[in-house]
Amino acid sequence: MKKYNNMKKVFIILFLTAVIFLIFSIVKQNYYIMGFTTSISLCSLICLISYKIKEKNKDKFEAMINEFEDERLIFIENSAKSMTLNLSIYILAIGCFITGLMEYKEISIFLSIPMTVILVLYLGSYLYYKKKY
Repeated sequence: MKKYNNMKKVFIILFLTAVIFLIFSIVKQNYYIMGFTTSISLCSLICLISYKIKEKNKDKFEAMINEFEDERLIFIENSAKSMTLNLSIYILAIGCFITGLMEYKEISIFLSIPMTVILVLYLGSYLYYKKKY
């Protein structure tokens, strides 16, 4: 339960930060930041509402937590995360390749940036867990 209380604090901080940046972007009329902060604030608000609902039904929430700590479900969750990472890399690489062939240089560079960031994060987490275990 402590893990979920920490996540609640993170969502509160994320929501407040997004609202501050949203106000800043409205004043400066920067529409890129406005869209980004609006989506973050809405996502964090939805998560906060779901945690409030879960706090009212603590017995059901405790049963749900115990269900999610099952080894089989943890294995399924990790497998799904791994497949999602692999598919996102393949989709970004294919998109980058196709846009490069079509000579859309800006779009190709735009697709290669998140692919590079994902691969660097994957390498960092892989090396971390390899050293840890």
